[in-house]
Amino acid sequence: MKKENGKDQEIMLLKEPYSLKENKVVVNLSNEVLNITFNHLKADLQGFLRKALKNNKIILESLVKETAREDMIYTNKEKFAYLAKKHPALKDLQEKLGLDPDY
Repeated sequence: MKKENGKDQEIMLLKEPYSLKENKVVVNLSNEVLNITFNHLKADLQGFLRKALKNNKIILESLVKETAREDMIYTNKEKFAYLAKKHPALKDLQEKLGLDPDY
């Protein structure tokens, strides 16, 4: 129904991971903006779920979990350092061959 109405942000919200605890559905959100959208959608969605599942005890909740963001890798030196961290043999190979990652 949301796709037909062009509610893209609500569609994205419905794809977020969730967990079930008895009659409680906890939706894990990655930022506060999605939480605002969730609060606008919550009453309609809860009513829809209660009617579709024939269970008036269903409760919807949201939990905002900030995700750790890694720094972006731009330069050749940063790319090499990242790969060398994952594969220590690259550092040994660089030293043995006398290679410069900036070149």
